[in-house]
Amino acid sequence: MTELNWIGDSYAALGFFLMPFVSTIILKMNRAYRGAILTAGILIFISCFTSAVIPSPGYLFFTHTVLHGIGSTLILSTTALITGEYFDKTHRFHVLATTFVSGGPYGVLIFGPLFSIWTHDYGWRRAFEICGVLFLASNCISALVFYPKPDETYEELPCTEQGNSSKEGGSEEARTSRAAVEPKAASGRGWALCSWSHLQENKQIFLWALERLLHNFVMYGLLMNLTTYVTEALGNEIKKGSKINLYFGAGESTIFTAGALIGDRIRGYL
Repeated sequence: MTELNWIGDSYAALGFFLMPFVSTIILKMNRAYRGAILTAGILIFISCFTSAVIPSPGYLFFTHTVLHGIGSTLILSTTALITGEYFDKTHRFHVLATTFVSGGPYGVLIFGPLFSIWTHDYGWRRAFEICGVLFLASNCISALVFYPKPDETYEELPCTEQGNSSKEGGSEEARTSRAAVEPKAASGRGWALCSWSHLQENKQIFLWALERLLHNFVMYGLLMNLTTYVTEALGNEIKKGSKINLYFGAGESTIFTAGALIGDRIRGYL
């Protein structure tokens, strides 16, 4: 599995790369969250069942990296957008909600051991098929409940000249109204793609990008070394190896949750 680690990394890389473009398409299609999440389930279902019949691992680039990558992009973009609507920056648990968008640190606690058991008992081909059915079922359920927030309306403020008295008296009201109609990604105005002027006004984005780069170097470097170490130390025993993955996921999810709760608590004070 050490040699095949590119499979998981490549599909995740494709998914994150396509997110801004897919998010923009979803918004331009009148926030088509339900259609996007259903399409994702169908693509991943096809991906899993075609991956289960490949003659050699090289075909996984097409069946898993491409198909599953596009499907995961639709899932990430849809969940990120709908989470932003229902848990916007004014929500008490905004930071905590965003940690659940990818779901990786939490999903591994349940599905990591399950996948290992399925692979051990039924073989990796049947495990792929089981995963495909689960993905399709969960995405169909999501398609039933992923409604855009109905009370979100974003209208342009009228730009009319008024007298000094009306300006002074209504200044506070104007600021409140302006905040209420501030464009967001969900307004469908193409905000999913950042302009250069937006980047210049928000230089913290570059700091965040550097942090993500360093994080991924450490994260994936650690995972690659862990895979090699566990493979050699446990003699390719899948069930024992899944315990290491479970411990890693438990630590990651604990840190994510604690960090999110602290972030929600100190938000606005930094």
